[in-house]
Parts: sequence; structure tokens; C-alpha cells
Amino acid sequence: MIRACIETWSDGRLLVSCTGHAGYDEHGKDIVCSAVSALVQTLAFSLDEVTNENVKYSLTGGNASIEASSLSNEGKTLLRSFLVGMKAIESAYPDNLAVDTRLFQWEQKGS
Repeated sequence: MIRACIETWSDGRLLVSCTGHAGYDEHGKDIVCSAVSALVQTLAFSLDEVTNENVKYSLTGGNASIEASSLSNEGKTLLRSFLVGMKAIESAYPDNLAVDTRLFQWEQKGS
């Protein structure tokens, strides 16, 4: 199972960590792993290249982390979009992805 944890603070700091393997299918054919990997990489690259946020990231097989000291409103929008995708995957594949947003502290629409 992939475990994803999204932590934010009211001052805009961000930590996203993903660990584990989905186990949906064999390596190279795992659609859950591919989907999560695509979302995580897109968030990291977008925060870095599109918003020019001060972001550090590490993306390796089975582990990923994204850290930012603060996020602009544009960065927060990218993060919310990331969460929409992650929650959709978690809903469809609850045995393969767990998303922990208990430490997500920004006001969310619909909450």
C-alpha cells in the first residue's frame, strides 16, 4: 500500500510524503502506482517550475517527499488539485492507497 501524508501549516509550509508500493499489479503494470507517481511528480515539478516556490523534493522508487517553506495562493491551488486527484485514486483503490490529510490546515471548500 502507498501511504501519502500531506501536512500544512497556517504560515504556508508544506510537507508531502509518499511511501510504499501500491501492490495492485506487478512492477511496470501497476496503474495505481503510475497514477500516484504522475500526480506527485507533477506537483513537485509544477511548484518548482510554474510557481517558482522554494521547494525541495526527492522522488525515488517507493518514496517521495516534497517540502516547501511557504506556498503562494497559486501553489496552494496546485496542492488542492493534487489532493483532488489523490482522493479520487484512494476512493477507487482503498486497498492500495491511503491519504492522510489530518494535518492539512488550510481552509478547504466544502468542509
